[in-house]
Amino acid sequence: MHNLSQELIRNGYQPFVSYIAEFYKRDGPKFRTREYDFEGIPVYLIERNLFNLKTQEIYFGTSKELSFLFKDYLRRIQPDIIHFHHFSPIGVITQLEVAKELRLSTILTYHTPMMTCSNSVMLFLGKSICTGKLDFNRCLMCLQVFHGVPLILAWTWAKLPKILAKNLGKLVVKIGVGSRLATWLQLPWINRKRIESWRLGLQMIDHFVVVCQWAYGLLLENNISREKISLCRQGIGQIPPVTQKQRNDTLRLGFLGRIHQTKGLHILLQAFKSLSGHYKNIELSIYGSVQKPSDEKYYYKLRRQSRKDKRIKWLGVLSGKDKFQALNNLDILIIPSYWLETGPLVLLEAWAVETPVIGSRLGGISELVTEGKGGLLFEAGNPRELARLIKKIYNDPQVINRLRESIPAVRTMKDVASDMDNLYQRIYNKIR
Repeated sequence: MHNLSQELIRNGYQPFVSYIAEFYKRDGPKFRTREYDFEGIPVYLIERNLFNLKTQEIYFGTSKELSFLFKDYLRRIQPDIIHFHHFSPIGVITQLEVAKELRLSTILTYHTPMMTCSNSVMLFLGKSICTGKLDFNRCLMCLQVFHGVPLILAWTWAKLPKILAKNLGKLVVKIGVGSRLATWLQLPWINRKRIESWRLGLQMIDHFVVVCQWAYGLLLENNISREKISLCRQGIGQIPPVTQKQRNDTLRLGFLGRIHQTKGLHILLQAFKSLSGHYKNIELSIYGSVQKPSDEKYYYKLRRQSRKDKRIKWLGVLSGKDKFQALNNLDILIIPSYWLETGPLVLLEAWAVETPVIGSRLGGISELVTEGKGGLLFEAGNPRELARLIKKIYNDPQVINRLRESIPAVRTMKDVASDMDNLYQRIYNKIR
């Protein structure tokens, strides 16, 4: 958002940024607001007090107070277009209703599967690629299996009559059943409300921007017309100067990203573990961090499994100039994701410093990487195939040079801003 806003300012726009955050305070108000300036960009923050909100308000954002605050803000700044970069039933539906009431045009950029997938990974039952169609029974069954419920029980629960699911949800809240059981009993009601909110929200959006082809298909699956969708792939901001690449006898592999199961780091470590024997002149640098407490168990398990391998280095978080320098120092960046990436941005950042990639043949990665041009692809979740590609490069280092020379031109945020400029002008001319 920051890089795009800066480019839009250079193109003559005045962007205003607003977002919703949360706090938890027993004696605090239900909502509080704050306005500040961030590098020339006016920002309006609305914070929701989870302590004082009802379940309906927490999960689905239906709030008169939020509506009043957002409406007052829009009347003060008088925007021509509202461009959403986040979409969930929490708060966004209320904001969309306000925008429609004030007759403002709305755009949504679909950035991530988290926007419409309850499991955030777009893999049905955690295995096959999902089309993304919002379907109550199918989504509920997948949601339960994702959280460890046996398939037959998940299927039965997904077929539960709507009225029974609703009444069970209410009963659970009243009698205070244990947390895990309570969550499961309320899933049919919560899931149905979530899908109803998503469908309503999608109907209220005037135009959609997608950053990859599979997201384009997802919107078509949910009855959005082609005329309302624009494809605008991601771009990177300004790259700081980095030192010249140094030749080395050691094959330097790297992973840079969130330490989360969907990012497939365990697949990479399994592949790396099979590289024993004479594969000594090789190292794996892992950059990243755990962003949620729920991912700590996964992180520490990987650390334990790799602690005896001196070729593996856990190097923590990178940002800014250090990130690009680290990518520049690698021979190959490995992106072993097994969820549907919309980018990922790190792929473009690696290419920007002439570092090839090995990535999963899945989602946005396979849309960006043409086999043998700037990178190689392997079957998502297949450590044997990944290990085979690493061995191929280890035994023939010239592969790296060929991949490096074939890296395609990298889109920048300036390109993205230009696309947005054209879209904004098109929509603005329609409403004049």
